[in-house]
Amino acid sequence: MEATAHEKFPKVFWSANVTELFERAAYYSMASFVVIYLGQLGFGAYWPSNLNGILWTLVYFLPILSGTIADQVGFRRSSWWRSSCWRPGTRSWVTRSGSAGPPSPRSSARRSRRRRPWWPPS
Repeated sequence: MEATAHEKFPKVFWSANVTELFERAAYYSMASFVVIYLGQLGFGAYWPSNLNGILWTLVYFLPILSGTIADQVGFRRSSWWRSSCWRPGTRSWVTRSGSAGPPSPRSSARRSRRRRPWWPPS
């Protein structure tokens, strides 16, 4: 029998896999830190754990639900509804900051002269 030559995976494959592993590690550790943070805010042990369970249920269930709805109503209509739900939050952010993007270093420097920074607490 002849030995078959095994092809090696390209470097891009390994780069993508390592990036995915770091992304997942950050995602799952963030969920753990949310529970720890809420516990330190005084919510006890019960509410942070329940909130974490609810959030993970939504993370896994909502894509299935929204994909099913988008398949039923069509791309354009579902995109319109998504935009109409997303738009008020964006408008409130723009109204609060006074611009349509993140603050520039110049505007944040002016702002810090007018009032004291919020962190660290004094």
